[in-house]
Amino acid sequence: MYKLFQNNIKQLNIGDSQGTLFNSFNIDLSYNKGKLSVSPRTRITTNTITDFGTPTGFVYFDGYWWTTSGLYVWKAVTPQSPFVKDASTGGTYLPPTDCDSRYSHLTVFNDQLIVSTQSRIYRKAANGAGTGGWDVIDTGLAAAIVRPVCTYLGRLYWTRTDNTIVSCDEAYTIAVIASGNFNLDLPNNYKVTFLKTYTAGLYIGTITFDGTQGVVFAWNGSNQKEAQSAYNIYAQGALSCYVDNTFFYIINSNAELLQFNGGAFTQVSRLPVKRESLYNANATGSSGNNRFIHPDGMCLIDGFLCMLINGRTNSMTQQENIASGIWEFLPETNTLYHKYSMSYNTIAGTQTDNGQVILNIVGGLANTSDLLSYSDVQRGNFLAGASFYSDATTVGYGAFTDNYFDNEQKAGFFSTVQLRTERFEDMFQRITTLYTPTTGMQIVWKYRTVQTDHTDFTITWTSANTFTTTQVGIVAGDEITIIQGKGSGRIAHVLGTPTFSTPNFTVTLDESIINVTGTAKARVQKWKKIGTINNINQFYDTVGIGQPGTLIELKAAIVATGETTIDEVILENKLNK
Repeated sequence: MYKLFQNNIKQLNIGDSQGTLFNSFNIDLSYNKGKLSVSPRTRITTNTITDFGTPTGFVYFDGYWWTTSGLYVWKAVTPQSPFVKDASTGGTYLPPTDCDSRYSHLTVFNDQLIVSTQSRIYRKAANGAGTGGWDVIDTGLAAAIVRPVCTYLGRLYWTRTDNTIVSCDEAYTIAVIASGNFNLDLPNNYKVTFLKTYTAGLYIGTITFDGTQGVVFAWNGSNQKEAQSAYNIYAQGALSCYVDNTFFYIINSNAELLQFNGGAFTQVSRLPVKRESLYNANATGSSGNNRFIHPDGMCLIDGFLCMLINGRTNSMTQQENIASGIWEFLPETNTLYHKYSMSYNTIAGTQTDNGQVILNIVGGLANTSDLLSYSDVQRGNFLAGASFYSDATTVGYGAFTDNYFDNEQKAGFFSTVQLRTERFEDMFQRITTLYTPTTGMQIVWKYRTVQTDHTDFTITWTSANTFTTTQVGIVAGDEITIIQGKGSGRIAHVLGTPTFSTPNFTVTLDESIINVTGTAKARVQKWKKIGTINNINQFYDTVGIGQPGTLIELKAAIVATGETTIDEVILENKLNK
């Protein structure tokens, strides 16, 4: 008999036999420690409006949330409000029109909003209404350069070239470059990826393209034209960073999560990358910030480190256990798992998906939950920026937040690592699930004894439980996961043999998925369904397996409204004689 959770659920991402979980999607392990629940839905607050692109970061200034997206600067009153393009007048300059998600960043300095673009550093005055005028600090900057901005001890810092950092004081007087004061030139092979402030200066992330390893430089930001320290990151690039007075974490281009211990970086976790690098991990030139994680894609949410991840590889494929979305790190168990998926449903809008498994581009991530003066309907724990697919091919752009009060239907799933018996004669007999139910709860259990490659393919919805496709090889009982477009985040199984009428197969599912139309992307895998738990009037239930063998993986697909929790999973086996 196996007790799988034992109040200590782990996803270690170092193979298929270590820890508890092999795969996760839209689940929560931190809100109710020791138990597993489905994370609250996310919502899209700004959906593919004219000129909107991938939001690259979020800051609070002058009563609004601000971001750069597409070519422009945008503002929103609350995390749940739609962003609108800034049209402030009254300054020396009009609002920026040359932002770029690959290069632009923003911060607040000297009670002004600072925005970096492809060619300038802009500043916007505060006036209590978000309509202050714009001016420029620096112009004529090198194009196609990642241009992070940060502040330290009354100075603003930014990149002029890909390896040169300059600064100005609160009077916006730029330090004389020739003097070497308050400026930094890095060796030519190091290209800046991020600038982050810490108690003694600036941390400077870099990436290299000459076969050497990148480093993180520590610089006091003042009168020496060289960094004081350089720390190895064991990869080509340092891509994203979170730092405060207690923690300093980075994600490197190998998708490893590293923590700084005061003298060096050590690996504390990793994404479950196998052989192929994640999207644009080491890409050169015009890729800029368009990688599997944005330089501003890490923050604390509810006290835990979170990161917005694009789970696709350079070849635009995706492993089954690296879903796109927000991943959360639990330091006491070195667990890194998928917590939030991006859903393009609006507040009070028609529900058409339960979260996208695939995203196109990921942008910034920011904690917003400390501003609890908002009305209940306007609260959110975070803002996230991403480009997604609304069907099999159409690209959309959005800013996302969560359903703060967790009162809408949601879906998620997880699978276990490989479980082995001690005796080769054993038979896995049944699964007993201890749970705390809520309205509409459904837990579908399944298993596999052999890992096989999955196949992703295009479908066209013809009803709530049927679709057509040209994909061959789908058979009765196969598991179908919708991974992109309407219906994404839901799992069902093939009911009966697909029928063929040139050139399409028609596939019938054993569950209905509401409000699905048009095209989408699906994934077929070989998981055998063994039973459904949906009794909300009790706190445990059992489904039988009857599978002989010494190895098994379990998977559960969950649909619920509210905080349904799985408290424990007990796998029973017996001697097969």
